[in-house]
Amino acid sequence: TDLNIVITQLMQSLGLQFDPHSKTFEDLKKNLRYGRIVCMKDADTDGSAIMGLLLNFFYAKFKSLLEIEVDGEYYNFFNEFITPQIQVVTKLNSKEEFYNKVEFLSWYDDNNNNIKSIKYLKGLASNSAEDTLRYFKNFDNFLIPIRVDKQSDYYMNMAYSGNKTEVELRKQWVQTCTEDTY
Repeated sequence: TDLNIVITQLMQSLGLQFDPHSKTFEDLKKNLRYGRIVCMKDADTDGSAIMGLLLNFFYAKFKSLLEIEVDGEYYNFFNEFITPQIQVVTKLNSKEEFYNKVEFLSWYDDNNNNIKSIKYLKGLASNSAEDTLRYFKNFDNFLIPIRVDKQSDYYMNMAYSGNKTEVELRKQWVQTCTEDTY
């Protein structure tokens, strides 16, 4: 299928192999072509869903890449590149950026009389050339490292498992989510 082709191409380009004996980072590192993965996606919920699926793939198949420590410090192999969802220009021509709707609405309540324009950024292509240049000049400032911790198994299983118990937990979890949950 097309998905199998995409996964195969992704793994080939990264130098990853499905090898049941390669469970540790040291085993995987031998063939890696890159020092890190940066997931650049649209800032909306569709982009987050796609990133979640990609993260689930790495978590399920190459978890040790998310657990790397070098000299007692986490090594940030898998990273999310963030861009704002909403840009506001105030009447004083200052630019405000918000990475989620909750941040924006909180700011808006106190500043709605000072707004000149609001721009919702649907996807990466919605950003201006100037903003894109700024993101790349300050690349590391827009990265969020993805790491695993003691609760990761619980949440990844709840979100992606087909197990009946996990499916029921996921339904309950989704029902408790509100628009301001992020």
